[in-house]
Amino acid sequence: MWTNGRGRGIDIMKNRDDCKVPSLNVTLPVFTLTQTCSEETLGATKREIPEKDVIYYYRSVNDDYGVCCSFNGAEMVLCRDGSPWVDACLYLLDRLIDNSDERHVNQKSNIARDLDNYRQFIDEYEVDYFDFPRIKMKRPTYRYRAHLKSQLRSGQIAKSTATRFMQSVISFYRWLVTENDFKPQNPLWNESDAYINYDDSVGFERTKTVKTTDVAIKGSSTGPIADDSIMDEGELRPLPFDEQLVLIDSLIAIGNQEMTLIMLMALFSGARIQTVLTLKVRHFNLLLPDHITEVPLQCGPSTAIDTKNDKKITIKYPRWLHDLISAYAFSDYGIKRRDKWKAKALREDVSDEDSYVFLTNRGNPYYEDSIDGNIFNPNQKTKSRPDGSTVRTFISLTLLPFMQRELGGRYSFKFHDLRATFGMNLTDSLVADVETGKITLTQARNQVRDRMGHGSYKVTDNYLGYREKTKLILSTQASYERHLKGLVERIMGGVSV
Repeated sequence: MWTNGRGRGIDIMKNRDDCKVPSLNVTLPVFTLTQTCSEETLGATKREIPEKDVIYYYRSVNDDYGVCCSFNGAEMVLCRDGSPWVDACLYLLDRLIDNSDERHVNQKSNIARDLDNYRQFIDEYEVDYFDFPRIKMKRPTYRYRAHLKSQLRSGQIAKSTATRFMQSVISFYRWLVTENDFKPQNPLWNESDAYINYDDSVGFERTKTVKTTDVAIKGSSTGPIADDSIMDEGELRPLPFDEQLVLIDSLIAIGNQEMTLIMLMALFSGARIQTVLTLKVRHFNLLLPDHITEVPLQCGPSTAIDTKNDKKITIKYPRWLHDLISAYAFSDYGIKRRDKWKAKALREDVSDEDSYVFLTNRGNPYYEDSIDGNIFNPNQKTKSRPDGSTVRTFISLTLLPFMQRELGGRYSFKFHDLRATFGMNLTDSLVADVETGKITLTQARNQVRDRMGHGSYKVTDNYLGYREKTKLILSTQASYERHLKGLVERIMGGVSV
């Protein structure tokens, strides 16, 4: 049993059996919230720790619906001696419970690692994180800020990392004050209002007010982006035509069916990784009219396909790609993987229609959808649930070495760059239509925005202005069509399912 000295505590001894090596940041695959009690309490369980000569009784803590409070992927921060840092663990537990929405599965974040960094700081410099003396620069928050600024100047950490570290500590202290009855003898920091300008969904400039502190590490976390990149929820680099051809050739040479189809879906639809990897068999068990050359697919809430921020969107992709994925899904190869998934699915009464299209050879999804991601798994062995990391590993360890044979040893790209590549291929096609008078520039702009699911025209305009910025301008629509035809011919000639 461990407490924070102010009446709150959690018994986690039975959850730490697998944590043999002390680490300041530990993730427990399965965590059950329990409470010490007397031997006579209903549901009491005896716990003995012979090496410590300790015997006590505990019971499970239930939520308002009478369900045991159990979670997958619960994080904790330890002290140097391997004991729990009580306040940090209680803070993380409160966040886990508050943000659970009955999901009982911890969603990945950097907060535990950030507090781990703060714990190392207070241990190394012997800082009492509750002591806030009159001299401002001796207070823990200001000392930590100075420490991070020093690491930033020396190049040990990036600006974005320093900003996040400090913000996590600020949030931790806010919780200590509001939820844990901490009353510092002097202010934690000085607080004031800040005003942020932003563009709304239709391009109008708006202003919002936020609270800021004088310990926050401010300023831009990024410098100017590279000339061949686009800002679209981060810095993305559309792959030029020659790199797209090398990508296709490399996928064909490697011969991994799942990864090839996953990459093609991203490249030809612009879908994000969570959308591609949560496609279901039902979406490819359709009888399509022969004349359809492009397949629309609704994604988001109520579709069983995940999207960023649960946004309702419609993606479109070529009919030939639909047919390739459908053939794969209903092949013996796909059915065998699907049977493995059904045998261990977290949901009851699942059918082929509910299955993920893309599964590992063990029948595991590459990315759990929001339904499975909300279900507690008492048998979980790993620290986290599937989140696309297997695909990213394939890119870094298998695909990139193939591509580097043609493009050089330093060549690199990330999965999300395929979205930007689709966006530029689409933009090139539409701009060519504008130049021939088939559509107006406004129509092209709207189509790019809708197909990419942009919340603001400002991002869309980054695509429309990209060719001018890079001086890589397609001379005619024919050049784009030749490129697209070349890609498809390579795919159809080399991909088999």
